[in-house]
Amino acid sequence: MQSSPRKMQWMLLVSALALGAWAAHAGAAVKSVSKQDKTWLVKAHQANLAEINAGMMAKRDGHSKEVRLAGDTLITDHTMLDGSMKPAAYDLGVRLPDAPSARQQAKAKKLEGKKGMAFDNAWTQAMIKAHKKAIALTKNEIGHGSSPRVKQLAKTTLPVLEKHLEMLKGIKKG
Repeated sequence: MQSSPRKMQWMLLVSALALGAWAAHAGAAVKSVSKQDKTWLVKAHQANLAEINAGMMAKRDGHSKEVRLAGDTLITDHTMLDGSMKPAAYDLGVRLPDAPSARQQAKAKKLEGKKGMAFDNAWTQAMIKAHKKAIALTKNEIGHGSSPRVKQLAKTTLPVLEKHLEMLKGIKKG
């Protein structure tokens, strides 16, 4: 029984050292993320949220079958992309916002009042512009990012964005 307090002290010491090592590792992970990598993670996450929202809007308000199907594709693909991004951001200590940017939200609000082919045309043009911007942002991360994990995410994201852009460009105008 006398060794019990000594064992307890030993266990506390080992636990404290392990916690200290973990904290140092976590701090190093946060410091190892460059501004470029963090910016891409945050902006790509917000773009995913905006595209998922836009996809839902297209499924609900789209006049043509093409726009509704494109909306479904955006929901599926951007949900998948965001699902792979969140754990990486968490592991790297990057806090992701809970919503699209104010600018993205304002653009979505402008689409809400449109109906029929006016909605389809405005939605398609907005999505083309958003995907061009996302592609440029992603290419910049691939070329200038420093985290191998974040750069790999960008490399995985790029062909999906390019596929979306081609799909959106192929939607017939009314």
